Amino acid sequence: MGIVNRLKIASAFIMQQPVVAGFPVEIGIEMTNRCNLRCKMCAREAMTRPVGDMPLTLLKKIIDEVRGYVEMIYLHGDGEPLLHKDIFEAIAYVKDSGVKVALSTNATLLNEEKSRRLIAAEPDYLILAIDGATKPTYEGIRINGCFEEVVANAEMFLDLKRKSNSRIHVLVQFIAMKENTGEVTAFIDHWKKFKPDCIRIKSCVDLVGKKGVTTFQHPCFYLWRQIMIDWDGTVFPCCVDTNSLHHLGNLAEVPLADIWNGSLLQAMRKKHIQGGQAGIDICRNCDMNQFTIFTMAVATLVDGYQIKKYLPYWERLFPKAS
Repeated sequence: MGIVNRLKIASAFIMQQPVVAGFPVEIGIEMTNRCNLRCKMCAREAMTRPVGDMPLTLLKKIIDEVRGYVEMIYLHGDGEPLLHKDIFEAIAYVKDSGVKVALSTNATLLNEEKSRRLIAAEPDYLILAIDGATKPTYEGIRINGCFEEVVANAEMFLDLKRKSNSRIHVLVQFIAMKENTGEVTAFIDHWKKFKPDCIRIKSCVDLVGKKGVTTFQHPCFYLWRQIMIDWDGTVFPCCVDTNSLHHLGNLAEVPLADIWNGSLLQAMRKKHIQGGQAGIDICRNCDMNQFTIFTMAVATLVDGYQIKKYLPYWERLFPKAS
């Protein structure tokens, strides 16, 4: 089913069709947009929508609709997922549906109890987001975070993961920006001692549209490949749309199949096909990396989980292309 669905998506994109016979390969589901940090690079600084948590019943409804074609679910958005009281049950439900689960945490709440519960829930892909190698740098970026606590939490989690022979693919992630670029080597040297599956040095993406007008080489492949869902069930096209201003419908009321090829998303795809991306506010200043013909082909032939696993290595080899 996976490769057939991906081929349908690629076919619609190549043929420049606004209606997609395939369904989303990847879906971001925001379990909560509450957060205990205030990070410099985070889009939450521009967030004006209500704050809340997704009910477990709504998550289950969504998963029941998408099982069978979606390959990977991201259970995070503009918040810290470990703040959600049902996050471990949510992971288990997605896993039981046969879908890969990814999670990103700032590790501030990753104490021993939560570490053991997370290892037991066994998401497939876990990001430990730590963006500094020293206390001043880290706490200057991840405001309200405590460097010593986060490092101790992450080290303990990796130790417990190793001792339990857990299959979770764990990344320790460093978002490179002007405040911390001098600490990349020290960061790698420290964390390689704790044997995560990968240490990712990720380029900082502007999620609040501060940069200039983007030049698109072709329509954005993301519009044919994935979808995002807010904690209240609102569907929107891209994580750049922090306030869901381009809301496409609500899954508490409308099936995803109707939204995926609904008039609003079709209209956005048509604008991209016609080269009118600059007429869409969230696309005009987009800082996301665009798909090339090569990366689109890879994304069609390879499942999303494998892509996520090997993306950091691609970024190291071809930093300008990633």
